[in-house]
Amino acid sequence: MSQQSFATFLLALQDDDAMLRRYRFESLHRLSFKARIEGYDFTGEDVLAAVLALEMAVILLKEDDGADGITSLWCDRWGTTYLEYLVDKVAGRFTEAELHHLLNQDEQAA
Repeated sequence: MSQQSFATFLLALQDDDAMLRRYRFESLHRLSFKARIEGYDFTGEDVLAAVLALEMAVILLKEDDGADGITSLWCDRWGTTYLEYLVDKVAGRFTEAELHHLLNQDEQAA
């Protein structure tokens, strides 16, 4: 169970629109359950920790306007499912290597 597996899952969703459509309306519990069936090994807690780490990294590392508490992420969230927002607007701002590095760091700190 790991955030690394969730990172791999996000990358798979970026590459596969049909997969994203299958998962986009699932609750966190159902998402992690169905993903486990497909071979991904993460829990809801892994997802929550990963999302926090990624959103903070976007604000602190990828945006110039995040220092004052206002970020484009809040605007990006409107009109989309939360999973689509994570895949396109959060994880999509990182390379595969950056994504795995950020989440590996967070797991080691925990």
